[in-house]
Amino acid sequence: MRKFLAERIIVLVLVAVGFTSLFLSGCNQTGQQPVTFRQPSQQQTQALPPQGVQAAVPTVYGQQNLYGSAKIGMILPLSGRLASVGNAMRNAALMAQSDSNAPDMVLDFYDSQSNDNGAAQAASSALSKGSNLILGPLRGSSIATVSSIANGSGVNVVSFSNDMTQAQPGAYVMGVAPSSTIPRLFQYAASQGKSRIAVLAPNEVYGLTAARIADQTAYQYGVQVVDSRFYDPSSQGAESRGDTVKSFAGRFGSYDAILIPDGGLRLREIVSLLHFHKVNPQTTKYMGTRLWDDPSLTNEAALNNGWFASTPDAQWKSFSTQYKRQFGQEPPRPAALAYDAVRMAATLGANGYGFDQSALTQPAGFAGIEGTFRFLTDGSSQRQLEIKEITKQGIVVREAANGSFDTGTGF
Repeated sequence: MRKFLAERIIVLVLVAVGFTSLFLSGCNQTGQQPVTFRQPSQQQTQALPPQGVQAAVPTVYGQQNLYGSAKIGMILPLSGRLASVGNAMRNAALMAQSDSNAPDMVLDFYDSQSNDNGAAQAASSALSKGSNLILGPLRGSSIATVSSIANGSGVNVVSFSNDMTQAQPGAYVMGVAPSSTIPRLFQYAASQGKSRIAVLAPNEVYGLTAARIADQTAYQYGVQVVDSRFYDPSSQGAESRGDTVKSFAGRFGSYDAILIPDGGLRLREIVSLLHFHKVNPQTTKYMGTRLWDDPSLTNEAALNNGWFASTPDAQWKSFSTQYKRQFGQEPPRPAALAYDAVRMAATLGANGYGFDQSALTQPAGFAGIEGTFRFLTDGSSQRQLEIKEITKQGIVVREAANGSFDTGTGF
């Protein structure tokens, strides 16, 4: 069995400070209030209390019944190689604090220094100052240490990583991972008559994880993974990649869709090699993960009509527009996670629900900039995602995300 490591985090660059106007609300079983811009005087929509279906789940960590007060410790890389992203996330967190109807919430920031030792030190500092909940770290490799320290003091951790292998009770993983995007994609592919799927992935943590998720979930959604191949992702591996793609293309006709969990220049290289080896995207659907949510890919002819699953864009575009208007720069995508996490914490704390397991894992979940999300009791998360298509005119939505979770059957 392959050994899978942490999924990679794609780092974008932004340094800015400021506030904007969005809100996070809890979802109910019949729908949700979307994230919208508002004037500061408008009333906030609050998160729902834990629902009865969760009553039997024991509290693992977290304080309860704060009745309007909460002390949140946020661990971010405010220095080191990830500082640009960490500081942008700090700005987004301050924006969320400004928008929250939680005047007693205290939000403290702790620098992970972009490394695991720094994250551990930050966790200890946050606990020594009485944090009720820790948001962060960003790096998946830091989650185990931070959660061990925090859980020992009865405090939950909500990390910004997308490494679901680090999820466990008391350590919740908030990032957008293949464990959400691939099942959603397979569900749609099956509805469109694409049932024989081949995986062509980079031989690194993200690609290996995507392939594992594909293997584990295919049957559930009525599709079959008929082949899996892995190519050398290194800059020195061009010749090897060519050989792998040639061998893969030799089975053309045995599959009607190809999942390629890669992005950027390497994705362009792979699809060019597939075209060279006579794989026809007109008869074989190309499919991808959130890494395909890149407008520049519309210039790649072989990817036209390709499908991928990603978070809804409507709220992100509004958020990004407001952010750029105020600060003159685009926010990096992880800023949305920081905003959504603080709004979630603010609504839970302000209503006295606290941050124990039953509060964080309420089945209806929460609405945010990145759409509707919820945490499961094992620490993993689920998201309602859109199916998007790459066209010459741009990226378009083929199937919208659901507005809420079906709490009776799950995702």
